[in-house]
Amino acid sequence: MRQLLALAILGITVYGIVDCAQSDARTRRNIPLWVWVALMIVLPGLGAVIWLILSRLVAPPPVAPRHRPLAPDDDPDFLRELERRSRQTQSPPIEDEPTGDEPTDDDGPTPPDTGSGRPAGERG
Repeated sequence: MRQLLALAILGITVYGIVDCAQSDARTRRNIPLWVWVALMIVLPGLGAVIWLILSRLVAPPPVAPRHRPLAPDDDPDFLRELERRSRQTQSPPIEDEPTGDEPTDDDGPTPPDTGSGRPAGERG
């Protein structure tokens, strides 16, 4: 009979430790996990019974989930980021503009105008 009592105490203690380890902080009444486990080990059987009673006595109110948009186009943060990226990609790229002193063609320098309608190097 003693072995059966010892086995029952060991079983309820193990069950209490596993149940406590799988619970969240609200169920543990914001008491650290190590305190509950230490209580169950120091007071075998009784610690687990205390845990089982207190964790199920009054269920803490559920935490209301934050309202999140269902689709990305409903999320204002997403839309703001999208607009910022759109502005970055639409800005004109900065290029080196010709100053007027440099030739714009790849053919080389342009000969000076002689007034005859022909380039300076040609004879007519």
